[in-house]
Amino acid sequence: MSYVDWPGELALGIPAMDEDHRHLVETLNELRETLLVAPSRRDAAGLLLQFVRIAREHFGREEALMAERGYPAAIEHGHEHGELMAVLSFMLDAVRTGQANLDSDTLDHVRRWLCGHIENSDASLASFLVRHG
Repeated sequence: MSYVDWPGELALGIPAMDEDHRHLVETLNELRETLLVAPSRRDAAGLLLQFVRIAREHFGREEALMAERGYPAAIEHGHEHGELMAVLSFMLDAVRTGQANLDSDTLDHVRRWLCGHIENSDASLASFLVRHG
């Protein structure tokens, strides 16, 4: 069983967004599996870095799309992205320097944030995009 099921409730019907979300979910599932099987700091840091890169690229594309289409909640949505990126950067630095290990509680926080963000904020954006072409 996957840590996060794809697509489950997470598919929004916007192919570019769904593809990015699928990559994020796959990487999060791989990170969770790595922690369960062989929780090495090096493996966890590498996968966390991959997740951070995918998230950063996705957020950039999403924010450009919101600006291009005049999405009214773009500022708030972008702030949500910034909040997660700050948490991820802190986590990555802590894992890389050995100040902290990536554990299931921390990963659960990221999972809840990601799923909640997709189901709420991104779903609202997708609805706007469908309504406004």
